[in-house]
Amino acid sequence: MLALNYARAWEILEERFGNQRLIIESHIVGLLNMQNVLKKSSKDLRNLVDECTRHVDNLVKLNQRLTGMSQLFVVTLLTRALDDQTSALWEASINQSELPEYEQMIAFLKQRCVILERCETTTPTAASKVPIAKTAPSKGGHSKSSHAATATSEYACDFCSGQHQNFKCSTFQRMTVDQRQDKLKATNLCFNCLRKGHRSAACPSNKSC
Repeated sequence: MLALNYARAWEILEERFGNQRLIIESHIVGLLNMQNVLKKSSKDLRNLVDECTRHVDNLVKLNQRLTGMSQLFVVTLLTRALDDQTSALWEASINQSELPEYEQMIAFLKQRCVILERCETTTPTAASKVPIAKTAPSKGGHSKSSHAATATSEYACDFCSGQHQNFKCSTFQRMTVDQRQDKLKATNLCFNCLRKGHRSAACPSNKSC
């Protein structure tokens, strides 16, 4: 009795899983139902590649090789499932006058996965970014750090690197006329207002040093 039950169970398994047509159809349906990659993501793209190659490899094992229309069919399904950026890169990599091949596209997508994985690894996340410490505001409402930064950027002397404007530099004032002219030429400063960005002939200031 036990042997008969075992034989019947085996027959049911063969009927259900040994039907080659059903197996082939299941892989075709799997290709048709592949999930679209909605955004640039190495994980989603690799899942798409793995799913596609799994169905195709199983079909090949069942003597259903990719040739002609079947190959173009799978390539078209893959192309339609890609995110916009990957799709544009794929189109730019192929000869538009020739039909792309399945193996060619799989190789491109695997390389694309590697590139995306590298970019995602090297790009810092929001959690890894070092926050900028905020200093307490002064009585005037401005923080000390911002005031110091403003003073440093606006009043860095080009002659002695001191924290004052160029025309207030005592080092420059002690120079002779010839020395001043040489210094101004070397630092590309205006001979009139002692600032950068223009010549003395185009100086907007109505005052002179």
